[in-house]
Amino acid sequence: AALLGAPLTGSARASGQHHRIASSMEAENDGAVAALTASIVTLKLRPRCSSHFLPKFENQSEGKRLSAEFFAASAVPADGAAADDTEAAEADDLAAAAAEAAAERGADAPVHERAQVLAVSKKHSGSLLMAPPFYSKNGVGNKFSRLGAIVLREYMAAAWPDWPGVNANETRSGAEGGAGCGDTMDVEQRTAAPNITGAFRAWWLHAEEHGLCYSFECVVPRILGDHGATPDAAYLVLTAVTSTPESRFLSPVEVLELATQWRLPLNQTWFVPADVAPQVEDSLHTARWTLTDSQVDGLLDPLSGGRGVKQSFLTHLETQGEVLEGFVLLALDVSLDHIKVLVDAYNQATAPHHEKVLEAARLLGKRCHVEDPTLVAELEAGPCGAFPEPTRISVKS
Repeated sequence: AALLGAPLTGSARASGQHHRIASSMEAENDGAVAALTASIVTLKLRPRCSSHFLPKFENQSEGKRLSAEFFAASAVPADGAAADDTEAAEADDLAAAAAEAAAERGADAPVHERAQVLAVSKKHSGSLLMAPPFYSKNGVGNKFSRLGAIVLREYMAAAWPDWPGVNANETRSGAEGGAGCGDTMDVEQRTAAPNITGAFRAWWLHAEEHGLCYSFECVVPRILGDHGATPDAAYLVLTAVTSTPESRFLSPVEVLELATQWRLPLNQTWFVPADVAPQVEDSLHTARWTLTDSQVDGLLDPLSGGRGVKQSFLTHLETQGEVLEGFVLLALDVSLDHIKVLVDAYNQATAPHHEKVLEAARLLGKRCHVEDPTLVAELEAGPCGAFPEPTRISVKS
């Protein structure tokens, strides 16, 4: 399993100007739930595609280090003098690596600011899912896009038991084989879209209103084919969000704020200060061939010296198991103190729902693993099934 380095090419700095989406959401919070509850019964979901892709990971250079480009200066003592010959040699190596990385970027390439935080997360292998509406990397109206919609529907039902208007006794397809409906939809809507209720529907409408495209890694056992180790659950990991009106990817800070707002599943992540980033990256490179999931905490926690921040809801161990495929590293130029505030808010918002969400993910995982006939039938239902889908347009030759 290769160690993957994915440095950000855009700023993730927490300035007061680039949080327009998250800030507007926060300002609307007081009346948002009441307004959405009142309006979602009349608004129609529009299956409009807005597809965006992040650049591929850097997999070409085995010896490359993210730290050489973003964190090299952090490893050199502030007074410019190394404590001994060993530290001096290490500092020289880091400086040389940084110079080499700068040369590779070229004179016309943008110069990155020195990052303040290294983010370390675990790689999940599944299929790309984008929403709303739901579509896979290569098309719409297929089992990949439809199963992704089902996974998120079940997730939102478990993560939002307190959503206004949701009947505590409503049945879910994952629980009893039926298509659950909350009290927020009238008879006509139940017939047209029986599985789009509560927080799931509100999230969809909010994304349409703000022109947001969410990208997830969709991981399920068996039903979509085997891909790496067989997971224990059917689950999603939010990887990116784009703003179509602004033609940009949201920063990790903004994604974290949106995920907190909607209790969405983020990857288990360690945020460590810049001065220990090179040591952390080197340790991961050294241990990655034999490291198991349950050993990661023991490796990363001591290296951060008690100053790291950990983001965790559904863990890789709970959903995937002990087999690690690799790590994804991000260099962030946002302060660790600011990250801590946001991560604490996310952890507090999601933690009360951990057991219910994990239970629902594992139950759906079992149905995927045995290829449950009811589930297979839902995947084959077509555009007139449970979820609105873009209509295929035939082009005359």
